[in-house]
Amino acid sequence: MRRFLARLASRTLASIGLLPRVSCGKILPFDNARELLFLRFPYSDLEPDGVVSLANIKFPDISCYRNSLSRAFHALHPRCCEGNKRFLRGVLAVPVGDVPKNLNGAALGTYEIRVAHEPVPLCYAHSEIHVQQNDVPQKPPRPLRMQFRLELRAKSKVVVVPRESSAMWWIQLLGSVE
Repeated sequence: MRRFLARLASRTLASIGLLPRVSCGKILPFDNARELLFLRFPYSDLEPDGVVSLANIKFPDISCYRNSLSRAFHALHPRCCEGNKRFLRGVLAVPVGDVPKNLNGAALGTYEIRVAHEPVPLCYAHSEIHVQQNDVPQKPPRPLRMQFRLELRAKSKVVVVPRESSAMWWIQLLGSVE
């Protein structure tokens, strides 16, 4: 009975948007260029002017979460973080249409960037940004990776701000446990 009630509560909370949806196995295309992608970032990477440092924007193979299937705070939920709790984190939002489609370097070649819906068992909204050259996954050279990070940061916006007061509270709590 207890397990049944827990599942019922989980489904109810997911249906009203308080929990991330569990995967149903169906892959959805990105039809709307204005749909947002949510990306996590650590508290320490938020600069004083309110932008995220370039070092945090992982590239290639960025994990992100679809706005049409989740809310911004779901990017920090343990279901979408492989069971880990993500304290001291914030969330960036970038429209799918603003993710660069190609990276071009005269002597470095051309790399295609693709956003793909790749749900995981406990997080249906999970997606990834992949890079390929000639239909083969490739890691672009450093100058092109930096170009991508600059373009993505320029188009993104912080939507969940990690609060310093809560960050300090967790640091104090974790420090007192040891």
